[in-house]
Amino acid sequence: MNKRSIAVVAFLLVHVAGWAQEKVNLKGIVKDAATGEALIGATVIEQQSHTGTSTKVDGSFQLALQKGQIVLVVKYLGYKTGMLRLNLQTDWFADIVLETEAGALNEVVVSDLKKNENVMRSDVSLEKLNQATIKAMPALLGEVDVIRSVQMLPGVISPGEGATGFSVRGGGIDQNLILLDGAPIYNSSHLMGMFSVFNPDVVKEVTLLKGGFPAQYGGRLSSILDVTTKPGDLKSPSVSGGIGLISARLAAEVPFVEDKGSVKIAGRRTYGDRFIKFSEDQKPGENQLYFYDLTGRADYIINAKNRLAFSAYASTDVFSFDEKLALDYKNQLFSLQYSRFFSDNFRSKLEAFSSKYKYTAGVPSGPEAFELESDIHNIGSNLTFNYYAGNNTLTFGGSALYYKFGLGKITPGDGSFFIQRNIPDRFSFEAGAFVNHEWNINERLLLNYGLRVSAYDYLGKQTIYDYVGETGKRKEAVNPRGYSKGQSVKRYFNAEPRVNARYSLDDESSIKFSYGRISQYVHLVSNSNASSPFDIWLPTTEYVKPELSDQFVLGYFKNLRNNTYELGLEAFYKKLYNQVDYIDNADLVLNTNIEAELLFGDGRSYGLEFSGKKSAGKLTGIVGYTLAKTERKIEGINNGRYYPGKYDKIHNLNFMANVELNNRWSMSANFVYGTGMATTLPDGKFEWDGLIVPVSSDNGRNNFRLPDNHRLDLSATRKGTIRPGKRFRSEWVFSVYNLYSRKNAFSLFLRQNEDQPQKSEAIKLSVFGFMLPSVTYNFKF
Repeated sequence: MNKRSIAVVAFLLVHVAGWAQEKVNLKGIVKDAATGEALIGATVIEQQSHTGTSTKVDGSFQLALQKGQIVLVVKYLGYKTGMLRLNLQTDWFADIVLETEAGALNEVVVSDLKKNENVMRSDVSLEKLNQATIKAMPALLGEVDVIRSVQMLPGVISPGEGATGFSVRGGGIDQNLILLDGAPIYNSSHLMGMFSVFNPDVVKEVTLLKGGFPAQYGGRLSSILDVTTKPGDLKSPSVSGGIGLISARLAAEVPFVEDKGSVKIAGRRTYGDRFIKFSEDQKPGENQLYFYDLTGRADYIINAKNRLAFSAYASTDVFSFDEKLALDYKNQLFSLQYSRFFSDNFRSKLEAFSSKYKYTAGVPSGPEAFELESDIHNIGSNLTFNYYAGNNTLTFGGSALYYKFGLGKITPGDGSFFIQRNIPDRFSFEAGAFVNHEWNINERLLLNYGLRVSAYDYLGKQTIYDYVGETGKRKEAVNPRGYSKGQSVKRYFNAEPRVNARYSLDDESSIKFSYGRISQYVHLVSNSNASSPFDIWLPTTEYVKPELSDQFVLGYFKNLRNNTYELGLEAFYKKLYNQVDYIDNADLVLNTNIEAELLFGDGRSYGLEFSGKKSAGKLTGIVGYTLAKTERKIEGINNGRYYPGKYDKIHNLNFMANVELNNRWSMSANFVYGTGMATTLPDGKFEWDGLIVPVSSDNGRNNFRLPDNHRLDLSATRKGTIRPGKRFRSEWVFSVYNLYSRKNAFSLFLRQNEDQPQKSEAIKLSVFGFMLPSVTYNFKF
């Protein structure tokens, strides 16, 4: 055979091999068989080639497969495995439905991530909890709580029992962007921090981003907590709920157009005030301490390419005592989401929302009667486009937010000696544009990078002042200047580059890196160690600069024993700019010149986080440990030296385990341990007119630390008997909060000793220093 013949044969062999390797596209959508709801994150794997992917936000997937016989396996935790056998010869679309597993009211799983997704995705510092995981954790007084569940994750700490919110990697509570179906929430607590505003019966999934934010996210320095609600059933109506010692819940979902539209409404109310007495001579019901909330969602599938979703939330907390004190605060939000699928590869999502938070406090009657109120209200929209092309995903879009800040007004009651006083409202506008590119370069290297550009205007109608005076002291407001309504007082621009990279060491381990610059234009001002629902939101102004942060994360991730165990180790460093603190004895209430009370400087936070998860078998659980340091450096505090931040906590250990004893009984346990929070106490004293006056000799801040805190919670769940053909399901949940009655310190304060007035003594205040048992009955039909 001559060389030309060999070349021809080689040419033909190559092309025959190429034909043999010809691929076609298999596309499809994965849905719940009962409700028609798209299942996000379902695992789709072709069994012979081991080619796989996971479903996107609309439940869709796409695989490039060789022609011929295929076996497609589809899995989603809590559902029966689906299997499709197909002789694939051309492009094909598969409509796949999965049935839920028979069993408990809620299957207990740790995450809905596909095989090795925690290792293979580019995101770092990302945590997910679903409804079943949240409900499996022991609850305070039987009230399952999203925020308390989030506080069990590494890098997240509670500001103290009975305090609102959470801190992520040393950041302030206001540095967390909390979203409910895309709409921001400005106070996430009920009953002064005892419970969160999220009703667990409607929560589908909770996603927490602690770093490595993609370019579409902005506005907060520390974290994004994205809570999505579960759509209603598209097939048949159902009712679920629960009754506990202090609260009751009820949820109903009804399809209004079969396979196309559904409505879901859920409500909660505490009723402990109807029978709990606050004093010996009080009759039950005289004083009030309760909350209620309502959550609603409506979904409508217009056609295969267009979908609508509308969400609404309203809550009220009330506390009144003997006509001497009355407090209440309210959340209201609305969110409209429109999704458009231009093609299998190109889609968009438009969100429009309104969110308002308002509180009132005062004395209802008498010569000291008054009502003080403050609020924050914003309306906004987000537009996001996603384009998928092979190994590339392009995300781009923009956002707009308009704010109204009500800094306070006081209204006197009848016969009161108070006078009417209004602090002028403040206004601002924030806009952003972003582009993000995820590039799967090869099997080992994945790059996700982007840029966000934010613009901010502080708007009139305002009177603007300059503030002059000694550093660390209250400033004097001078040089007033007037601005008309809507006029730009001060404008800021910030470029925020982001980059995430993942390098796979093998199929079950990877190294990840991220860097991001973030800007924040709203601030929560509070001069107490633990924030409360009655703190004040303040916009960025001509004098108060935007907060900025540069964040770096390096992580190693490893899965073991066929993904039964997920391990992660992350090192992080955050440099913070334009951080806000306060002069001693700052006056923040009804202060037209609140800027005169503020101090500014920089900060830093760095540490290590270890996380471990077991997601298969009768025993599942989560463990997290954080070793971290958080510091601030503010001119006028601690003589200009670094001092511990408000949420500095050196050691923090969280452990949660759930064990299935049999098909009816399961048990769960939480254990938390942490270094005590930093607090400020005087280190000296002097005597004046027979009184002992404590003083701080070096202008120190957070110079003492509360005792270490730890707590153990337990719960046991007994599931009702499941009878074939019966829709009714039920369970009893028995729980104990703070099993060994640990008196964890919420705060410390000094007072004179009654027997020896020349001596001072430190008094520890504990909110839940005793064991709290509870029982809850849950049902669904």
